[in-house]
Amino acid sequence: MMEAGSALALRRVDGAWPSFARFRLEQGELAGTSLQSLNANSLRPSLPNLKGDSLHPYLGYLPKLRDGEHPRRRKVYEHGFYADDHPLFQPSSDTAVVGITGGSLALMFFDDATKLLAERLRQAKEFHDKELFFVALCYGGAKQPQQLMMLNYVLALGGQLDLLINLDGFNEIALHGAENAKKDVFAPYPRSWFHRVSPLPDASFSILHGRVAYLTARRVAAAVAARDSLWSRSLSYQLLWKMRDRSLQAEIQAGEQALAEYRPTASYRETGPRWDGPGDADPYEFLADVWMNSSLALDQLCRANGIRYLHCLQPNQYVPGSKLLTEEERKIAYRENHVYRTGVVDAYGLLQARGERLQAFGVDFLDLTAVFADVTETIYKDNCCHINSRGNQILAEAILRHL
Repeated sequence: MMEAGSALALRRVDGAWPSFARFRLEQGELAGTSLQSLNANSLRPSLPNLKGDSLHPYLGYLPKLRDGEHPRRRKVYEHGFYADDHPLFQPSSDTAVVGITGGSLALMFFDDATKLLAERLRQAKEFHDKELFFVALCYGGAKQPQQLMMLNYVLALGGQLDLLINLDGFNEIALHGAENAKKDVFAPYPRSWFHRVSPLPDASFSILHGRVAYLTARRVAAAVAARDSLWSRSLSYQLLWKMRDRSLQAEIQAGEQALAEYRPTASYRETGPRWDGPGDADPYEFLADVWMNSSLALDQLCRANGIRYLHCLQPNQYVPGSKLLTEEERKIAYRENHVYRTGVVDAYGLLQARGERLQAFGVDFLDLTAVFADVTETIYKDNCCHINSRGNQILAEAILRHL
């Protein structure tokens, strides 16, 4: 009876009937990844991308370098550009290079959609007699003007591009309020700039940080114990583990929130200029202007170097009316109180309006916010902004139709 009651309780907690295989997988993931998260940088609140990142003098930061292999099994060059081969700095009349820039959504798009893009683009007359290469000039958390700086840097090093697809918008409008604004960091600076360049933490920060590390270690130890216990095949035992894990997770999140809200005395290095736009401008208006101005500069830079430029405003599940979410999406990809939702709901319309202005200026701009409006299947895979492989295929088809 106790096991049956535990099964019902687990069904209520997880939203699915209990599975020992799923428990073991969850516990294995915690044991394998959370121990690594005790690294000081990765314990910064809600900033998993800081782990292994390298500061860059022109691009703000680049993801993990100097290991020869990216976690997604793509080659990683010292410059931080992802590709299967290295045609970027070897110009040739027999090759054509397509660059994709933006943040993590653009990087996942590069993973999932380049095969389809290659098949279709090779049918175009400007590409059909050339060897086609794709290069990802993007990385998680990147936001304008980082994409603009990236292209400038590539061209300064002698790089060659024939087509640049810029897939962005979400990071530019959603990240600042959730991260840099809490540390009074200048809005256009790279995400989480304070944590990237701040000096050794003071005592109060160390105490907060230490508590998160301690709780994380306890959560890892509990997962390892539950996985390896002689009682691991007991639903009652797994229920106790699940309840403890949820409690520890909540305490860790509260500790991370305290870290996010902690405000030590900072210097110019951590915050940049004390200016967020002219006059009493709405911060979102300023962020939207930076995004638009960066795209204008990208367009001008591409025209001057014989590169075709296409700017796409990425979709997001929090854009009102953009998609009828499936039951699965409402569980895994939507949170009413999500820290990024505010920026999207309040300001995505500013990006759409500036997209129309970009078109009026002659920029090839494609608004993809409604690309999933008629899609009834599950597309969004987390409560931030990311989409699954099917979603990336739909994006690719929309972009190809436009091109």
